[in-house]
Amino acid sequence: MKRTIITASMFATVMLSSHALAETAPRGWVTTGDGPKHEVTGLVCPKELGGFEYATVAVDGDAAMLGRCHYPGNGPESEAWLRVREYHKGSGESGKAVQIDETLMNPKPGEDAPAAGWRVTPGTASDGRNYSDMVITSRVGDLLVDCIGRSYDSGGKTDEAVMEFVTECSDLVDEAR
Repeated sequence: MKRTIITASMFATVMLSSHALAETAPRGWVTTGDGPKHEVTGLVCPKELGGFEYATVAVDGDAAMLGRCHYPGNGPESEAWLRVREYHKGSGESGKAVQIDETLMNPKPGEDAPAAGWRVTPGTASDGRNYSDMVITSRVGDLLVDCIGRSYDSGGKTDEAVMEFVTECSDLVDEAR
């Protein structure tokens, strides 16, 4: 299996907190009693996923981004996202992300696309903290869905809570495929 993409920026043009869900939902999303639902994929961002509590859904200025549900961690060590996006050939956060997207969206002739692709990527946040992102990317119709877990100051290791989130998120996406 191959997984892709990650890196969640928090530049949101439209953000909804869990308290505001009853009021309005960003473009392409509808409000449900279970959490915000992406209209095209049918994915619902549940109130709790892998031990992380839902906080917001956002649609930002990235042309490929169709929405990102944010799940802050129970402390400063981790946070997570479920992200829905369009496929743009050759575009991605890294060479590995581009490769995974390409494999999911355009399998070789005579081969089936893998169910998902995954990667672990280290990085440095805008506040200077080091992190490790674990990302599982799946294809749902003509869209890509990323399950992203971030561990801060982890020495390059992914913590168990993040792995649980990414695994449960990926299971949720598999049900939508």
